[in-house]
Amino acid sequence: MAATMRMGRGNYWRGCGLLTLCLIMATALPRVVADPDDDDVYRLVLLHTNDMHSNFHQVDKYGTPCSAKSADVTKCYGGFARVKTAVDNERKNAENAVLYLDAGGSIRNTAPHTYFKTKSMADLMMKLKPDAMSLGSKEFKDGLVNIKNFIHDIKIPIVCSNIDVSEEPLLSTEKNLMKSKIIKIKGRKIGIIGYLTPETHNGASEYMGNVKIKPEKEEIQNEVNYLKSNGVNIIIALGHSGIETDEMIAMEVKDIDVVVGGYSCTFLYKGKMPNIDEPYDSYPVWVEPPSDSSIFWFFDYSIPKSVPIVQAFRDTKYLGKLVLEFDMDGNVTSAEGNPILLDYTIEQDPDLLKYLKEMEESIEKLTSSVIGSTSVVLQGSNRFCWTQECNLGNFVADAFVAHNVRTNMKSFDLTQQWTDASIAFLQSGVIRSNIGPTNPAGVITMGDILLVLPLLHDVGKVTVKGSEIRRIIEQTVQPSSEGNGEFLQMSGVKLVIDHKYRVKTIKVRCAICLVPVYKTLDPDADYTIIINENLVTGESDFKFNQLVTDYQSLGITETEILKREIEIKRLIRPEISGRIIIVTDSDKELMTDTESLEDEMGDVTETADDGELYDFGVESTVTLVGSFF
Repeated sequence: MAATMRMGRGNYWRGCGLLTLCLIMATALPRVVADPDDDDVYRLVLLHTNDMHSNFHQVDKYGTPCSAKSADVTKCYGGFARVKTAVDNERKNAENAVLYLDAGGSIRNTAPHTYFKTKSMADLMMKLKPDAMSLGSKEFKDGLVNIKNFIHDIKIPIVCSNIDVSEEPLLSTEKNLMKSKIIKIKGRKIGIIGYLTPETHNGASEYMGNVKIKPEKEEIQNEVNYLKSNGVNIIIALGHSGIETDEMIAMEVKDIDVVVGGYSCTFLYKGKMPNIDEPYDSYPVWVEPPSDSSIFWFFDYSIPKSVPIVQAFRDTKYLGKLVLEFDMDGNVTSAEGNPILLDYTIEQDPDLLKYLKEMEESIEKLTSSVIGSTSVVLQGSNRFCWTQECNLGNFVADAFVAHNVRTNMKSFDLTQQWTDASIAFLQSGVIRSNIGPTNPAGVITMGDILLVLPLLHDVGKVTVKGSEIRRIIEQTVQPSSEGNGEFLQMSGVKLVIDHKYRVKTIKVRCAICLVPVYKTLDPDADYTIIINENLVTGESDFKFNQLVTDYQSLGITETEILKREIEIKRLIRPEISGRIIIVTDSDKELMTDTESLEDEMGDVTETADDGELYDFGVESTVTLVGSFF
């Protein structure tokens, strides 16, 4: 993939303007290319990670944890022990200065993190030894006490220029949380400025107390000015706001030299792809900032600097490596590199593996506790759930609806409604494993639950229009969603999809009714639905476009809901119930019959002997007539 030069506002004259001006610039002010043997050239190896998501152990090509017992080592990647080896090797073998930065997103609610909270991440990050790191969007989910302990304990500079903790007593005195950090490496000062997406508030506002997160641009610019006034002329922006914001920072913040980002988990790569991951762009992405709007800007000899931007995907699968050269004025004269695929050829650090084993032994009691049992295979892996309805996806989505009813039933007017939210959606990508009745009596342990739903997303309610429900369903059934976990598992929805990936019919379960019944989706009606928060915050690959009402957390994670539902039922046997009927090209003749049947059925209603109208919510099993993948 060819490198991209993204031009900022006000660049028309430079890119497409007068030939005379272009010739003057080309002749009078050529770009300086560093001589490799020039002593005035400062060379820096920049290593970087982002969005490691508490993947302490290896993952497969999709980012799903590799089983310690059954994994083919040639098909497993990353893990903290392998990241440590790769970083240590680069530091040991480099002839030039080495700087390792982490762009946040390290914390995710996996089993060890659930048990140890932020202490485990602080300990592990200190073993990786980044020179500085930014906060991520999930760090506040454990509450202010835990984030305070994390910042205090980690002994690694945490930089964030656009966070305001002045009115939050728990964080206002934490000296390890700073706007920027000056690091001196081989005689040169390097300024690291942090930033964090204001979207952090979307899913964590109730945990953030009086913490405020301001828009990034102005706060970063203020810190750039401060660093330059203190003699720093190499300045790196390090943050967790997504690739589009990274590009905005490179374009609009003056005197930034490099941007190291995260949050969007963007894969950048130059050349032949090393694995299945499709690059968003070349590595690095180059952005040209705007100059003074005057067409005579060149007379002050201040050429706008092209700024390289990097990210390193997610889940510890890659270690970013950018080799930079700077002149004496701190200008980037060269930036080359690529992410390193952390595959089996890179050994895992034995000391860190030992530490992880000790952590696991201490939580064995938690993971071995019996929750319930199953008499059927619970299909949850990407093979079963990423392109079609699966029985474990059905069970989890149904559990969302059931939990909301149990928790809030006293607030419902049962003469009018049985719930306030009869529909639930769950992205297949958050379900990571199967559970089979291979143990005695099909036992399900807490360890099984944590393997199935290791991310512990918060679950809550939002209100959207029916048209938005249709849009997000149409997006999830497109062929482009294959292999990325976008496909939605659902409760309270029945849909038929034709051989051209078009959604033909959508029926949804009523909420304002005495007995649940499925009725045709009304595009103009408001529907309150239950989802895990990544569909609202944008952590997933897609999210709702329309402005939704404030996300209302149920105060519980998807993992805990699954655990409680199994505990209540004790023995479970979820089935494929025909919620999603997909008709392939070979079955398209059946489509006419299916549509006719839908038209004849209409809405499922029946009149009682006394003349009153009742709804019957019997969910029939429909044969799955094909798969479009």
